[in-house]
Amino acid sequence: MTRIKVLFLTSGLGVGGAERMLQKLIMASRQLEPNEIDFIVVSLRSKELVGIQLESNGISVEYLGLNSGIIKFFQGLSKLITIYRRDIDLVQSWMYHADFLASLFKMLFPRKPLIWGLRNSTLSLKGSSYSSIIIRTALVPLSYLIPSLIVSCSKNAISQHIAIGFNKSLFEHIPNGIEKNQYLNQFHKNIARKKVIQAKLGVDMLVGMVGRFDAQKNFEGFFEVAGMIAREDPSVGFILQGTNIAENKVLVDLARNNGIEAKCLLLDFSDDVRDLYQCLDAHLLTSLFGEGFPNVIIESVACGVKNFVFDVGDNDSIAPDEMVTVCDSSFDMAHKVNQFLREGPSNNLCRERFNHFIINNYSITYVFDRYLRSYRRVLNAE
Repeated sequence: MTRIKVLFLTSGLGVGGAERMLQKLIMASRQLEPNEIDFIVVSLRSKELVGIQLESNGISVEYLGLNSGIIKFFQGLSKLITIYRRDIDLVQSWMYHADFLASLFKMLFPRKPLIWGLRNSTLSLKGSSYSSIIIRTALVPLSYLIPSLIVSCSKNAISQHIAIGFNKSLFEHIPNGIEKNQYLNQFHKNIARKKVIQAKLGVDMLVGMVGRFDAQKNFEGFFEVAGMIAREDPSVGFILQGTNIAENKVLVDLARNNGIEAKCLLLDFSDDVRDLYQCLDAHLLTSLFGEGFPNVIIESVACGVKNFVFDVGDNDSIAPDEMVTVCDSSFDMAHKVNQFLREGPSNNLCRERFNHFIINNYSITYVFDRYLRSYRRVLNAE
């Protein structure tokens, strides 16, 4: 079968759920035999961590540096024109800014089919930059003229984008996924590390959240919930891990203000958080906007950890309530977590069931196959 040459144009390659999903897709393609896609990855921004990791795995990555001043901006556009002139079968854009720029380039290179990638869910003004709001507005009419397909990881995002005028007929839902081999049977708790953390914090149980330091994650809400949990059960400790989390003064102050500073551990970003998940008795996601299909939910559930979340994006449909419980408020979340911990966190049989559910429903191999079929369908329609 003929290999497809895909230009993957992304808004950035920093550490985030959308960027990690891009990385997983590309690495999944490399692991299949035969390898049916050649990817050229192009970031609108300068060099960032996910891009460096892709390069270390032999993936061709170009950086346009459009965020580095006016001279770099025009040099980057010139570089992108050169890239477009290569032998490329299809363009997959990733996130609003890349979707918009790829649409402009579609006018210059009309014979190269374009698939948009929408990665966010809530269209909240609070959670969007001015440029994102402007670009999202511009994409509405362009959705009827430019892309061949619009792929979103979130059913909720599809509904919300259709509601503001996006072309309903072009949407396709493809969820996020995890690397099966990395998570297969990863539900056994990391007992040794957990005991070290418990001893350090002077607690018996651990509740945590993985996520970068960003307003979208609602850290004020996390510490409000954590404070209520600790007041009812002083034997519970808390862990946060992610980019710009360790030694973060804002988070230290929030922990102190909610009375849990001595029971809270702030850890920096790690490429592999499976060890942390396996230490947790429960994982929280306190985001109130912006989430589409949070990777942390399927990753933590695959490690056998029960999740408590708010009703954002696809949180309510990713897994059964036994695995992911949607909460109405901070008080409701704290109450449900305390009730869960009192009844006894998931046993090995439950954790094994959690693990197998995620492996069977969200394998990155299955997700990649969905993208590949979409690419071939678009190319065959041209």
